[in-house]
Amino acid sequence: MIEIKNSHQPVPISQNRSKNVKSDLQYIPDEYREVARNLEGEFAKYMVDQMNKTVERNHDNTTNKIYRDLLDTERANMMTKTNNGLGLQKIILDQIYPKRLRNKLSHQIYQQHMKSQNQRFHRSKQPEMLSNPNTAISTKETSNE
Repeated sequence: MIEIKNSHQPVPISQNRSKNVKSDLQYIPDEYREVARNLEGEFAKYMVDQMNKTVERNHDNTTNKIYRDLLDTERANMMTKTNNGLGLQKIILDQIYPKRLRNKLSHQIYQQHMKSQNQRFHRSKQPEMLSNPNTAISTKETSNE
């Protein structure tokens, strides 16, 4: 008979991970993270709503419905914020922002692109009075009239 001695204690998963491995999540733009967070929240809200439909309610007036809806929203928010959520954010991010784009160079290119888009947007939204000094009316002329 072979006797197996196990002198090792179980190691929590958080301690078992290598400290040197960088997460590729740091290279995902905030806009994409927010979309994933919101989608997970919507799913959690839908799930809580569906669970509530299985419970029979006798006194269901408008006030109770509003209160229950607010309570369900808070429950869904708590589900997505605690313990890294339901785990859907990572799956959603894998779909909307592929792993091949999760590197420093791609992240820098994305940031430069967004910066140029913002500058282009702000230039196109400038009022004509500010861009053409000949059409600007001074405040002294209008206040004296």
